[in-house]
Formats: sequence, C-alpha cells, structure tokens
Amino acid sequence: MFRLFLLFLFLPEITLPSINNSNCSAQIADPQVSQIADSVSANDSSQPKKKDAPQVEENSIQELIEIQEKIKTILPRVIPCVVSVEGGSGVVVSSNGLILTASHVAGRAGRTVKVGFPDGTEAEAITLGTNNHTDTSALKLKSDGPWKHLSIAKADKIEPGQWCIALGYPSSFPRDKPPLIRLGRILTNDEKELTTDCTIMGGDSGGPLLNLNGNLIGINSRVKNGIDDNYHIPPDVFREGWSEIVAFSDVRKRSSPTGQRPYLGLFAESDEDRVRIRQVHPNSPAKNAGLLAEDVIFEFAEKRITSFDEILEIVEGRTPGEKIKVTINRYGQILKTELTLGSPY
Repeated sequence: MFRLFLLFLFLPEITLPSINNSNCSAQIADPQVSQIADSVSANDSSQPKKKDAPQVEENSIQELIEIQEKIKTILPRVIPCVVSVEGGSGVVVSSNGLILTASHVAGRAGRTVKVGFPDGTEAEAITLGTNNHTDTSALKLKSDGPWKHLSIAKADKIEPGQWCIALGYPSSFPRDKPPLIRLGRILTNDEKELTTDCTIMGGDSGGPLLNLNGNLIGINSRVKNGIDDNYHIPPDVFREGWSEIVAFSDVRKRSSPTGQRPYLGLFAESDEDRVRIRQVHPNSPAKNAGLLAEDVIFEFAEKRITSFDEILEIVEGRTPGEKIKVTINRYGQILKTELTLGSPY
C-alpha cells in the first residue's frame, strides 16, 4: 500500500480527456495500413439481433465499398493509438499517455507492464485503479510523450444500427503485428454498456470500439453469447469511476471475510457451460499454478463450475494465501493443480 501511495504522489494529475467529435490528433503514413484496410470485411447483419435495433435494409456491395474506403482514411490516425497490454489490448486517449483498458486486462493497481505499439516499439506503463464490476481500468505511460491518441465521441451520438469498428490484438494472432480490425454494427446502447456484432475474441479485451469518424465510443469487454454478440464499455462509465481509478483503488464486487482482497490473475469466458481461460497474467497465482490460455476449467475448489462468475464468487469469499484445487481440460487431457491466492498489493 505504501508503494502505491508513493506512485500516486509522484504521478502528475491525471484527468480523462474531454469529450469532443474531433479526430485523432496524430497523422502518420504507415505502409502497413493500406494492407490492413484491404483485408477489412463487413458482417452483413441485415437482420439485427436485438429487439431495440432498427430494421436495416440489405446493404449493397457499393455501400460496403464506400464504408471500406472511409475506414481506410481513418486508419493512419487510428492504428498508432491502439496498443497491446500483456494478454489484452488498450487505447491511448491523451497526449500525456493515458490508456483506457478493461479491468481484467490491467489485473490490479500499481503494476508495471509493457505496452506494445503497432510499429514494434514498447514502453512501460503503470496500472491505475481497477473495477471488476464495470470492467474498467486505465494505465499511465511512464513517459509523458507527447503520444498519439484518439478522441472520445459523444454518447448521445451512438445509435443502434450504426456502423462501428473494433480493434485489438486477439490471442491467436501475432502480437508484433498491427491490430486486427473488425466491422459491425451497434445492437444496443444503454448507459452502462454497448453491444455490437463486431467479431471479437480473447486478447481484444481493452481495445477500442470506434465510430466511422475514428472516435472512441467504447472499450471491448467480453463476448456474450458468441463472437458476434459482444459487450463494450462506454467512456462515460470510466468517467463515473474516475476518482477511484486515479486513486489506485481496486474495486471488487464483494470483500473477503477478513477485508483482504484475493487475487487470481486470470480472465476466462463462459462457453456453452464450459469456462475457457482467455488470459493469464504474468507472475500471478494462476500463472504460478501452471494454468494457460485456452485451458478449460472443469472444477474449481472441488466444485463443478459452468461459468466464470462462479469462480469469482468462490475467490471473492476467500483470503490471500488460501489454496484452491483446480481441474482443467487441456486439449483433451485432464490435469489437476493447486493455486495459492495472492494479494493485489
């Protein structure tokens, strides 16, 4: 805790950038951008999957070509702002190096992490506060820059049926390449979350959801019922919890009996009554126990589980130092291990 206090003391005042409709301030010429843009494909979702999404007529090939051309024009400004963060993604939103990401990507406050940029360079950042209830977090690059960054769109400009693009670094793709780009549409929009049919996968968490002007409208959070039915966190949710984020607070859904917060160090997704690990944090209890991304957790604390929420329920009722038995399925092989819960500090 003392270490975190010192970090907070010597960091400059951190504020979330004001909302506007301007484009990213960075202008670059990236030879890889045109190659990426040519590979952008559109999901023809003429029948919306959510009841409150408007009926949209089938889009012509010409319309999709026009959308692709528009995306090409914004990619030189967008690509440099999208970063990889260990097993996930993030997006730079201020010239002094503020990065928005998902809570399960950041893990816990006060960690020093490597941030990868699309041009292959790396930089160190410090994780700020996390909130696993809203899945919000932020990082601060240790160098003040100036950094290329994205602008944040107004929430009232986001409508169901609107075209959007999701970017990130899926775990199954090389992380030393530029981020993958997926095109889709907004399905629903409320104050706490957006849903889209942009195809996202493990590793995309924390990456940006953008409108076709290249402005930030959400942060990739998790897959709901399939890779084309996904949750994204609007920027306003970050604003609501900003005081906790900059104070290095780790907000959890509930506290353990002793008040000490246990730390597991992995993120998983529910997949047809199975719990598949998507990310394992370095030097975490999960990593030390030998757990790997793509492992399917069959039993946790000697209980059969079918959702990641069940694991969180078990962990949040324990204390750091407790041991938990875990049974996994790794590509058809049943393995047993034991992990020791850690502390976020």
